[in-house]
Amino acid sequence: MKIRQGVHDNGKINLIHLIKEKIMSNFLEDQGYTNIVDLPSGEQAGLFKFLFTTGLVVGLTEHGYRIRFCFKFTHEALKALKSWDGVGYPPGNWIKAKGNDEYGRWVDDPNPNGIEEYAQ
Repeated sequence: MKIRQGVHDNGKINLIHLIKEKIMSNFLEDQGYTNIVDLPSGEQAGLFKFLFTTGLVVGLTEHGYRIRFCFKFTHEALKALKSWDGVGYPPGNWIKAKGNDEYGRWVDDPNPNGIEEYAQ
């Protein structure tokens, strides 16, 4: 049985958990993260505007994120975020992945499709 965050299996609301979630959400928004979602994989993801790209960032914590996928356009990053299940690499024309993949391996990978799109 899948348990919704903030709710015990007996259906009672865990207020402490909900308060911690709200504090964390406010903290991440204060740091500049937007469109924060809970992925089916159990991690939080969102968007972050970098100097030249928009990052789809995954594994959000109070310390930062686990991996990012850089997109040339914010609307493309948002579309990928909304349609992705958090497993593997997200769909779309991301340019580069940087960070630790879901297995803890460091990646610094270009997306061949993204590179072609970015060069045009």
